[in-house]
Amino acid sequence: MIDNKLIAEFMGDVFYKNTGHWYNSEGCDIAWAEDELQYHTSWDWLMPVIKKCQSVCEEPEDLDFGATLFSFYDSLKDVLWWGDANDVYREVVEFINEYNKIK
Repeated sequence: MIDNKLIAEFMGDVFYKNTGHWYNSEGCDIAWAEDELQYHTSWDWLMPVIKKCQSVCEEPEDLDFGATLFSFYDSLKDVLWWGDANDVYREVVEFINEYNKIK
């Protein structure tokens, strides 16, 4: 899924063409093929992304940057409250797309 790739890049994971796998940004030796990324199906994968979205909003590089992203983060929090993983996934993707536009 293209959106899983977008999320993996946001999380700092690295894709190596020669192996065809994503490697965790934290230096772990764990690797995943692109079709093994589980952001769209697993709360365990999605929650660290939500935490990173929050941290981006808490420590913005500049105030305009933070204000713009904060409205997207508010939407993400509203959806998270209701607990539907598909909706949260879509909001995370929207947040990251906006982040990528203004960073």
